[in-house]
Amino acid sequence: MTREEIHVTKNRYKPLKTNRDSVAKKPIISALMCGFILFLLLKNPAIATASVKKGLSLCVGSLLPSLFPFMIVSELSVKSGLASYPARLLEKPSRKILGMSGDAGCAFVVGTLCGFPIGARMGMSLYEQGKLTLSELTRLVCLSSNAGLAFTVITLGRERLGSTKIGILLYSAIVLSSIMVGVIAKWAFPPSFSEKASYYLKEKKTTTPSIALLLTESVKSSSLAMLYVCGFVTFFSTVSGSLGAIFKSYFSMPDAIISLIFGALELTGGLFSLDTALPHSVLLSLYGAILGFSGLSVHFQIISVCDTKNGETVKYLPLFCAKLLASAISFLLLLVISQFLCNCKGGLI
Repeated sequence: MTREEIHVTKNRYKPLKTNRDSVAKKPIISALMCGFILFLLLKNPAIATASVKKGLSLCVGSLLPSLFPFMIVSELSVKSGLASYPARLLEKPSRKILGMSGDAGCAFVVGTLCGFPIGARMGMSLYEQGKLTLSELTRLVCLSSNAGLAFTVITLGRERLGSTKIGILLYSAIVLSSIMVGVIAKWAFPPSFSEKASYYLKEKKTTTPSIALLLTESVKSSSLAMLYVCGFVTFFSTVSGSLGAIFKSYFSMPDAIISLIFGALELTGGLFSLDTALPHSVLLSLYGAILGFSGLSVHFQIISVCDTKNGETVKYLPLFCAKLLASAISFLLLLVISQFLCNCKGGLI
């Protein structure tokens, strides 16, 4: 027998490798997840009901007023072509620093100022117009999924902590951490030629629809995106509230650890559960860690608004790793800076 015949004979009876095992594991994982969530809801139904109301109240009282108008404006600016003008100005710095096109850089600036999921939604609109590749959209989503200026400075800084300076410090730390993550990502995963040329290769001159049609489409897409956002906020508010009741009843854990767990699930619950009586450097560092990670609720909000029509989706693993790195950087930055800016007599700064 020849060498080729011997090779064929040896491999004739080997079982074919299939993904049956991996597929079979998905129903098991889904069943365990459903069982765990059902247990949380049935264990403390009163707390679960109160958490649902709390999540809906957060959506109506904070998210809709602070996000919905900006989401419509960002959608309208992209669909009308207004966003292309600042994009040209941001082309060079965005490529040199973050490895993204000027369009993605414009979405990054808007998302950084207005908060999640404005940047991701604006990037999704640019992707649908062919101005961003899927890889560029993924980079943008990983960098622009942060709390906005108004929430960090006013809601968290001035109203929660009693200091606008604290809010500015926290906001500066999370923005700087996002830029550092972008620089690291550009160095570790250099953009390909298609990414570098996407702005010039994919930009097409098309006729602009009427302002009535643009406004209608912007409101429709923004309303659908806000529905996704409110759904995830309500769901994770329910899970974190029910889970918190179990932790407090059966586990003797430090309050700071419980707040970090809450923050890993839902951003607002984790931030507002932190005890402001903690040492100033520790408190600011924990705020930075929670803000940098943003919580699983925000992660899934971002993934939901980035659902493409052609079947391509933004992968979750890069987003998770980027937010985990941003959380660590924010924690370390604020831990170092707070040693010099915090005093010990009552005011945080």
